[in-house]
Amino acid sequence: MSTSFTLSLGKILRIGLALVAFLLTALLYSPAARAEGPTPLFQLPFSCGQQWDASTYVGHDDLDSIDFGEWRGSPGGDNMSQGEPVLASAAGVVETVRLDDPGVAPDYGYYVVLDHGNGWKTRYAHLEQLPSLTVRQSVAQGEQIGRVGKSGGANDTYHLHYSQLADGDVVRATFDGKSAQTWGGGLVGKWGKSDAEHLTSANCAGNSFLGFDYGGSHYQLEYKPGTGAAAIDLVGSNGKGTTEVYSATWSKGWTHFMPYKVDGVPHYLAYKSATGEVDLDRLVATPFGASVTTVGETLFSKSWTHFMPFTLDGQPYFVVYNSLSGTAKTLRINPDGASMKILYTADWGKGWTHLVPFVQNGVQYFIAYASGTGSTLIDRITGSGDYVAFDVMSSAPRAAGVSQLVPVYHAGAVHLIAYSAVTGAVSFERMNANGQGTQVLGSSRWTRGWTALTPFSIGIVGYVFGYKVATGEAASLRLKADGTGITKIWTKTWSLGWA
Repeated sequence: MSTSFTLSLGKILRIGLALVAFLLTALLYSPAARAEGPTPLFQLPFSCGQQWDASTYVGHDDLDSIDFGEWRGSPGGDNMSQGEPVLASAAGVVETVRLDDPGVAPDYGYYVVLDHGNGWKTRYAHLEQLPSLTVRQSVAQGEQIGRVGKSGGANDTYHLHYSQLADGDVVRATFDGKSAQTWGGGLVGKWGKSDAEHLTSANCAGNSFLGFDYGGSHYQLEYKPGTGAAAIDLVGSNGKGTTEVYSATWSKGWTHFMPYKVDGVPHYLAYKSATGEVDLDRLVATPFGASVTTVGETLFSKSWTHFMPFTLDGQPYFVVYNSLSGTAKTLRINPDGASMKILYTADWGKGWTHLVPFVQNGVQYFIAYASGTGSTLIDRITGSGDYVAFDVMSSAPRAAGVSQLVPVYHAGAVHLIAYSAVTGAVSFERMNANGQGTQVLGSSRWTRGWTALTPFSIGIVGYVFGYKVATGEAASLRLKADGTGITKIWTKTWSLGWA
């Protein structure tokens, strides 16, 4: 059987026009060919738990590049982007750090390009100033590489112009394994407006909850920097379950929480990296309620990336460190717990991503680790009063890419859990005597994406409280008796965004 048919000239023209439109759409909006290697597990280039608006628009220098802005309150409220830390979306090597040619399009102002290997790169533009990075410097995921500004062109609004590139072409961005809706083929509204895409950062390079003990019980303080929500939870006496004993709404934007004790009473220092604001707060908690009282306020510069507490002769001290410049200051918290004294300023070298204190046999130590390179030091801290000394005890490197180093007191010894949120790889180690490195007891592979791993002990047994900012999963994990692994004993789904 044969069938014949006839097309009118109008139909032919309509089909031809449709085909042209299809081809134009494909050329304009289809993703560029992907780079040779798999897509890195990119994260939002902002601090853990922060919420940012993403947008692109017709006329953007590249439709798949994203403009990020942070806004207070309802859409159209105050722009909070100025000076906020810009973090590496994935581990890589600095390829470019420069001021673009003024007046020459696209005029990125101060900008940085990171090379992640296998054809993948990221670009961070309109930074506040030229960051203290050097070409070929290795950086870790979550390491600070600059601050949000409005440099370049005729910018009058603080924001970050961000791009992911595959083989030199800007492509649709992915964060935490999910494709952004903000791209050339899926235009959304301008940031600061209700129709912009709202994204929460899971770029959590280190422990982000604050655990503390009071009255023989263990508690967790949690905070959402994107909304200001704060809570304190009592952890069950057997490590299973939590009960909320405090909730409040604080101001947004706190980026660091550092615990310390005054006469056995838990306190913490809170810091806003974008402004330098510092609060010193006292914590009181019972199974029936908790209170947070501000006992001191001051202002630091906005350059600090790390706060490391330690104790000598029962007195609280801490180090503030800038991973971009290498500058470190040692401070002592005064007996009132509400003020502090600067003791020393030193150059610790750039690029440390973790400063992890622990006490072994009554002696204070800390681990300095650079996730981008694997460089590792263990230092002993001694002194009293206004005198503090740091002495390197060992310098054996470990694998690069560890996102969290968690010291846990277990079975009479200090153990260490080293975890990569990118791969899920985890090792279980025991600290050697006198700060002489660690002994690996076991290894495993967890699910990816744990952003908070906070240690605590019940009797002689070590535990870890875990949370995933991207999914809300919370869990209690108990170390095995021989320290070779860990067992999940409780899990629950919490709301997203706790940092």
